[in-house]
Amino acid sequence: MRESRRPSTTGPAATADYTARMIDRPDYPATSHRIAPDLVEAARAFFPGLAADDLRPVGASDDLVRVDTPRGSLCVRRWPRGTGSGRVRFVHAALAAARDGGVEHVGTAVPLPDAPGETVLAQSARIYDAQTWQPGRVEVRRPYETLPDGERVNLPAPLPPPVLAELVATVARFHAATRGLARPDAPSVPLASLEPAVRRSWEANRDRLRPAAPRTPPIQRWVRAGERLLGEATSALEAAPEALHATPAVIHADLWPAHVLTARGSDDPTERLTGIVDWTEAVAGSPLLDLAHLVTHFGGWTADSAETVLGAYIDAAPLTPDQRRLLPAVAGLDLIAETGRLLVVAYGRRHPDDAPATSAARAGAESLLRSLEILTEVVAHGDRPSRSLARRWDYSSRRGGSAAAGGARTPAGRRPAPSRGQRPTEGGPDRPPRRP
Repeated sequence: MRESRRPSTTGPAATADYTARMIDRPDYPATSHRIAPDLVEAARAFFPGLAADDLRPVGASDDLVRVDTPRGSLCVRRWPRGTGSGRVRFVHAALAAARDGGVEHVGTAVPLPDAPGETVLAQSARIYDAQTWQPGRVEVRRPYETLPDGERVNLPAPLPPPVLAELVATVARFHAATRGLARPDAPSVPLASLEPAVRRSWEANRDRLRPAAPRTPPIQRWVRAGERLLGEATSALEAAPEALHATPAVIHADLWPAHVLTARGSDDPTERLTGIVDWTEAVAGSPLLDLAHLVTHFGGWTADSAETVLGAYIDAAPLTPDQRRLLPAVAGLDLIAETGRLLVVAYGRRHPDDAPATSAARAGAESLLRSLEILTEVVAHGDRPSRSLARRWDYSSRRGGSAAAGGARTPAGRRPAPSRGQRPTEGGPDRPPRRP
């Protein structure tokens, strides 16, 4: 969840780089945009003697460059402005702990050749690092929407069930391997801070969407769901104080289809997980936030999808009963912010000259909105079908019938409705035959 694109939030911060290795996709041709000179300089600091042909752009990103060396391919990243070296070292430590714990689908930081053990390069008031390249491609055809100003907004999309199950298990193992790094001095996002940040995000996006709301039913639905769910979810969180402060892990905090890489083996046509990328938002926090993303960003919330994700997760890492019960509230709060943000992209044109949003952005907003509406009911009533509001009529006559004989009495002053296929008579419907 992010409150806005660039300012930091409570959930994942808003400085995520949405690049996903597009150069490996046949339907996303490699771009030929010029690599920034400072990235070239940073790449040569990590890998002296590089030739121009050794560097390749990564999709349309200005912050990443791929480096091909005799020892394999690597990725050099320019981190967002304001990122401190300590923040980057925390991410590197988490990736190293995960690899040591047997998690294969994450990269590792590469040290500078003239500073053994140092994995962070600071130059020109920016931070750079180099990590091993994760093979594979993004599974979904359109993982994000690109705005006129170049900002990329992630879109939800389903994954093949085997890939999703492997992704959930990998995230669970990452959480288990990194719990020791979730110390009080680590960059953290307390679960208790989620609701205030979501409320600020909801209010800001509601104001931005207000001009389009009267003619846009999806915005109206989002406002209704947000008003209702904010209160219900807040009550659910307050009722489980121990879960709010349960031992956290290092979480990805920004899981979307754009950050999941897959590939097919030479002898096996089955798509398999090969990498999880873009750990720039990694933070010490509740595993529930990653779990919420795994359900709502990769197919949408249903009772079955939530149980499938939970089942795959607890096979690899523990969850307390209170954490399981809190998942709908956490997922609902996160969706209030994410849905509002995507609705702004889909319907809230920032400038009169902006082109309308694509159908993909509106479809993504609709997908998140459906999950939000389902979760509004789940948090309010539990994951059970809502009780029908239809009246149960007693078709017995008013003189001889009773609630015990034929069901609930017909409200006084109203004529009972005829049963299907039954013609009403002048004095009221005939009594239907009793069932054995």
